[in-house]
Amino acid sequence: MNMNKYVIILFLLFSCEDVSHNKQDLHIMRYEEFKQIALDSRKLMCDSLNPLSTDQARNLVKIDNTINVYLLDTINDLFKNVHSQFVRCSFERVIKALDMRISVGMSYYSEKYHIFLGALKQDTASYFKLDSLSLLLAR
Repeated sequence: MNMNKYVIILFLLFSCEDVSHNKQDLHIMRYEEFKQIALDSRKLMCDSLNPLSTDQARNLVKIDNTINVYLLDTINDLFKNVHSQFVRCSFERVIKALDMRISVGMSYYSEKYHIFLGALKQDTASYFKLDSLSLLLAR
């Protein structure tokens, strides 16, 4: 096993968190499940003819945040493409749909919907939580 795999394993082991404090959102998703959600979202991202609903905008934000929090663009080019498609096609629409304002560290925040775009790992409501084992196996 090369050094990168060791670093990734250590990252996953030490980044596991107890999500029991957030009773609303205890669903932990498998990597493959998230990958399918990201794939399915691409059509919605570039559908500029229809405005985004708040639920659609929140899901797009959570998809992009999940890619960034778990560094998924480093393990699969699909996620690199989804992220760049989000920035190119959906960024402005999401900010408008969720009434987001610039916040700490160049992230955006929606006070009305309590979600960050550019979330940190500590902000568990702003991204999908992925199962560490399925994520490790994907690497």
